[in-house]
Amino acid sequence: MYYSYLGDYAYQAKNVYLCDVQGHNFIGEELLLQDTYDYTVIVKSESCLLYRIDKRKFLARFGNDIKNYVFEKYKSKNRWRMKKM
Repeated sequence: MYYSYLGDYAYQAKNVYLCDVQGHNFIGEELLLQDTYDYTVIVKSESCLLYRIDKRKFLARFGNDIKNYVFEKYKSKNRWRMKKM
């Protein structure tokens, strides 16, 4: 899982473009719920800055409010992406 602090990137699923996204978003949060990624993320700017977040450390260190926020954000983004496919 990653947190995008800066930059632009795009989501793809099965080589189909879904959307462009700017910084301040979680990437790969589906790993909190399963063992595989749902999407491919393509960096589109030189200024992209990503922070890698270890799944086990995230689940152990953050409170339930933060975990629930990430889960809800993932479900919301997933519903939107599925409409695009």
